[in-house]
Amino acid sequence: MQKDFFTSQNSKLFCNTGLHFVLTNRYHGVSNAPYNNLNLAYHVGDNLESVKKNRAYIMQKYYENKTLLYLNQIHSNTIFTIRENRGILESYPLFQFAFLYCIQAQLPH
Repeated sequence: MQKDFFTSQNSKLFCNTGLHFVLTNRYHGVSNAPYNNLNLAYHVGDNLESVKKNRAYIMQKYYENKTLLYLNQIHSNTIFTIRENRGILESYPLFQFAFLYCIQAQLPH
């Protein structure tokens, strides 16, 4: 089984677009079952500190000093368009604050 992540730099299609992404798997994280190991979602009931550590791992490994956009997986035909200098406000009732994630990329026209 492949344990490395797939990134935009590994992609022949996206490597020169200015769009940067990483597709993760369950390896390399700290979450306990049933989320084991690299759960990045706050909304599924995982320990909040584990999710923070998992996200910090991705940040340190791939995107140090960057702000990331985390998308929640859905099963539909909805397409979400991300434009330059815009983000998603992701707030959770468990926190006293909200997270603002945005992506800055030069997307081809």
